[in-house]
Amino acid sequence: MTIPPFIMEGPAGTQVRFHGKNHLYFAGTGYFQLQTNAGLIQAANEASIKYGIGTATSRSLAGTTPLLLEIEKKIAGFFGTEDAVFLPSGYLTNLAGLKALNEMERYDVILLDENAHYSLADGAAAVGKPVLRFNHLDTEDLQLKLAMASDENQRPLIATDGLFPVMAQMNRPFRI
Repeated sequence: MTIPPFIMEGPAGTQVRFHGKNHLYFAGTGYFQLQTNAGLIQAANEASIKYGIGTATSRSLAGTTPLLLEIEKKIAGFFGTEDAVFLPSGYLTNLAGLKALNEMERYDVILLDENAHYSLADGAAAVGKPVLRFNHLDTEDLQLKLAMASDENQRPLIATDGLFPVMAQMNRPFRI
């Protein structure tokens, strides 16, 4: 087994410790730094003591807890919707969202930014609909792809990011 070159030696925040030295940290997706919020850590500790650290099963079997029901109710209230579903990661949210819209037959083709996050690309592949990639942040190319879809009487869904954590520069070596 190969050991990864960067092993975190503490919590991920604006700085992280690698190999005994602190470094500025730009690699994560904790945009609001909630992973180090003292109040959330305390609440997570209390919930872990009461409920354990997981249900060890899927929600479709017996994995629903009062905490999940409570957060879904609060999310639905916040967004003014009939219901909401809590998923354990943003990655799964994109996959589930594309699958749900597909089940509702809301689109026929997906127009995907070439630098979209892996979760959008994987979600697009999972639904089995045609995918047209458009050049990164290129509205002219997007309009061209939209016209192509319209000519074929397809209802397009544009899938892109608000922030682009996955960039072409990822192929460049990273050094500490």
